[in-house]
Amino acid sequence: MQGLLDESMDVLARETGCVKRERKFSGSTLLPTLVLTVMQNPKPRPQDYQTTAAQLGVDVTENAIAQRFTPELAAFLEAALHRVLGKVLRTKAPPIKLLDRFTMAVVAGDQIP
Repeated sequence: MQGLLDESMDVLARETGCVKRERKFSGSTLLPTLVLTVMQNPKPRPQDYQTTAAQLGVDVTENAIAQRFTPELAAFLEAALHRVLGKVLRTKAPPIKLLDRFTMAVVAGDQIP
């Protein structure tokens, strides 16, 4: 979730037109509201989003959230996904001790010493 809360999400939300002026939501509050809500309930209702937003300190109505579901929101979510995955894929994985026991790799059925 760390990558969902940084200021770059605010910029991304403005660039995609998802957030035109920050009144209630910014990119760094809208994205966690959506993600956390869907993680808790795969078929959320507007009330579920409102509850999550309130837990994150954003006081909005169900109607205000329902109006957010626009093509601009879809563009923001797609761009955010690309950005977060880019960060994750560039991060070096920590060494796993269990793998140290193996002395050769197997790729597509071929052994590589």
